[in-house]
Amino acid sequence: MSDCNHKGMNGIIQELKGLLKTKNIGTDSDRALLLDFQATLETKPEKAIKLEKDALAQIENITADNARLVSNLHANLGGLYRMNGHPDLAREHMEKSISLLDQFN
Repeated sequence: MSDCNHKGMNGIIQELKGLLKTKNIGTDSDRALLLDFQATLETKPEKAIKLEKDALAQIENITADNARLVSNLHANLGGLYRMNGHPDLAREHMEKSISLLDQFN
C-alpha cells in the first residue's frame, strides 16, 4: 500500500473511532470491524494480534447475523499467529473459523 493510501486509511479509521466511541452509535459488529481494519494496517505483529483479539471480544453472542464476521476475525487472527510462528494458536483459530461457518451454514 502506498504511503498516501496508508495515511488516508488511518484518517478514516480515526474518524470512525471518534464516531463509535459512544455506545449509542454503531453496533458491536461495527466496533469489531473497525478493530479488524486497524489490525490490517498495523505494522507491529503483537499489536495486530491484540487488535484482532479485541475485535473478537466486542461480540459476546455469536448469531447468524454476525457469524461470518466472527469467522473472518478468527481466520485473520489465525493468519497472524501463523505468520508469527505460533502454529498451534493459528490452527485453533482457523478451526474455530471453519466451525462457525459450518454451524451457521
